[in-house]
Amino acid sequence: MRNELARSKVTAQDQTSVPFEVRKRFGIKSGCELGWYEEDGRLYVDLARVHTLADAQAALGARRGPRPGLDVKAAIKTHVSEKFKRARR
Repeated sequence: MRNELARSKVTAQDQTSVPFEVRKRFGIKSGCELGWYEEDGRLYVDLARVHTLADAQAALGARRGPRPGLDVKAAIKTHVSEKFKRARR
């Protein structure tokens, strides 16, 4: 089931704005990149997330490298997910 969050118009210059409610809910700020995707004739917009070195270091819990036995990809994914959950509040 679809849940429409907001609407925006395309201008005569073929531009659109991201509505305030959407920016606030998903933590979209100036400079964020959006990806546009098509699947089965439907258009989807997705926020492109950039992972920084600080994100990786915080996820790994160390500045000198990962702890032994740590699943690095899973740790970074969990950390970034939690970071953006906090930003949505």
